[in-house]
Amino acid sequence: MAKLCTKTAIPAGEMINRCVPENATFDGQATFAGDKLVYLWAFPLQTATLNGMYTSSVTADDCIPVTSFFYGNQIQGSTKTDIVESSGYYNFKGLDDVSKYFVLPSYCQHQNLSVTKTTDNVKTLLEKRSVLPW
Repeated sequence: MAKLCTKTAIPAGEMINRCVPENATFDGQATFAGDKLVYLWAFPLQTATLNGMYTSSVTADDCIPVTSFFYGNQIQGSTKTDIVESSGYYNFKGLDDVSKYFVLPSYCQHQNLSVTKTTDNVKTLLEKRSVLPW
């Protein structure tokens, strides 16, 4: 197996600084788990295979997803299926030590950082994705 490792810097100004899409509408706020303020957002979600509404609640301070809900339909070929999907997260905590979960292989530890120029920047690529926008 080839041991290839590439590190690429995200160019300045390319980080996405929002956690919900620009077309989302603010639906209010609530308190989660008794003391955590969350914001409620809704937006239409349309991809090559999904068409519907997506709602999400995220923490007010860190924009951590707390709940998500999608209703609409999925299209595969000529088949259209109605979908209702809901998920929630609980007991989340910040990561004190990311190295506990994100360990680079030993052969990548001393890899030099490369700066590459591409036709599409990271921000543009993420915005073009046909999946959830964050």
